[in-house]
Amino acid sequence: KIFFTVHNYSKANELLAEARRYLSKIEDLEKRRKAKIHIDIYRWAIFQESKLPIGSYKDSLISLSKGIYHEALLLKDPNLRSKRILISANSTASVLIQERRGEEALKYLEIAGKQIESSEFFDFFTADFFEAKGDYEYQNFEGKVDYLDSALAHYKTALKIAEKIHYGGIERKLYPNRAQV
Repeated sequence: KIFFTVHNYSKANELLAEARRYLSKIEDLEKRRKAKIHIDIYRWAIFQESKLPIGSYKDSLISLSKGIYHEALLLKDPNLRSKRILISANSTASVLIQERRGEEALKYLEIAGKQIESSEFFDFFTADFFEAKGDYEYQNFEGKVDYLDSALAHYKTALKIAEKIHYGGIERKLYPNRAQV
């Protein structure tokens, strides 16, 4: 985690690869799942934080996100399962939105939305969900008269949450989105 935090992604990737090799040695299936999901979340974040064009790794992000989602479904702890489903469904939807694969993105947004409705999450994953929902609404306007209002409302919700929890990273991304709408 420290190498990721200090932006040493190559070292973080090395350690994550080494950690994956040890997964099979974890006898407790639930602990192995949790470890695998945690490793894959960091792998996803490293892809996302790299300065490469998204086109060079988008399929990897989608595959990784869907893998996290399917592992998360198997977790026994309902709170952790719900949070990991939210993270993975939202991550999948975000990349699919960028790829203009709206129908598939909507499926994952609905999954993420159900996790938010059925829990008491109020953190940066929730803010990310509303950002993705705004992006989706902005791009999928066919037959929708109020798509701009809807996109703007989702962006405003994301910003309110971000401000409340001091999530500055999303604010820098969202202000240009709001200006565009």
